[in-house]
Amino acid sequence: LRSKLQNVWNRNTTAAISTISEALTLYPDNHEVLLCAAELISESGSKINGKSAFELIEPLKQIDGENPKLLQIEIDEYIRQKQWKNAYEVSQKLIQIEPSENRIIKNILICIELGENQHAFFLADELYTNNPTSEEVQITYVKTLVANNKKTEAITLINSLLQKASSKMKSELYYQKSRLESSDDKKLSDLRSSLTANPRNEEALFALYELYFKKNDYRKAQYYLKQVIALNPSNQELLDLNSNLENYLY
Repeated sequence: LRSKLQNVWNRNTTAAISTISEALTLYPDNHEVLLCAAELISESGSKINGKSAFELIEPLKQIDGENPKLLQIEIDEYIRQKQWKNAYEVSQKLIQIEPSENRIIKNILICIELGENQHAFFLADELYTNNPTSEEVQITYVKTLVANNKKTEAITLINSLLQKASSKMKSELYYQKSRLESSDDKKLSDLRSSLTANPRNEEALFALYELYFKKNDYRKAQYYLKQVIALNPSNQELLDLNSNLENYLY
C-alpha cells in the first residue's frame, strides 16, 4: 500500500520502487507483492531487485495463466518494449476472457502500431456506434481515422468534438489534427493549442521535439524533450535521445 501511495499519490517512482524492493526481499513468494512490483516495472521501465516484470510474474503464470491482471501486465510490458505482435496476441486473449471497453481500446491502439489500420477502424467504428458520447471512444475513433488517412472525416469530427470537449480531450484532438497538417506552421499551431489545453501531453511535447529537431533548432528541441523526460524519468530511450542531442548543442 505504501508503494502504491508513493507511486500514484506522491508521484515518487523512486521511493515506490525502493519500498516494493524491500517488500520483495521480505516476502519473495507473496502474490500481491509480485503483482505490485511487476506493475511498477511496467510503468517505470526499471528492474526491481534485478528482475523484469516477466520474471516476476512467471511463477504466478504457472498457477493461473489466465489471470486478467497478469495478462494486463504482460500486455503493458510488451507495449513498453514495443513488441506489438506479442502485445496483440495477449490482448486478444484477455478480451476473450474478460472483455471491457478500455481493453478493446488498448487492442485498437496496438493494431494501429502493428499497421493493422483497417482492422483498428472496424473495431473503433463498432465502439463509436455503440457509445458515441464516451470521450475515450471518441478519441480512439479519431485516431483510427487519422491512421487510415481519412482526413476529411477526421477533421470534420475533430472540429465538432472540440466545441464541447474537456481540456484533456481538446489536447488529444489538437494533437491528432496536427498529424494531418501539411505545413510545419499549421502543425506548430495545433501542437501549441494541444499544450495550452494540457501542458503534460507527452505526444504533443515529443512531436514538438521532433519538429524543432528537423528544423535544426536543437535548443528548442531539447526544451521539449526534457519535458517529456520529466514525465518519464526512467525511460532509457528518451535519455539516449537527449544524450545524442547534446552532441548537436556543444
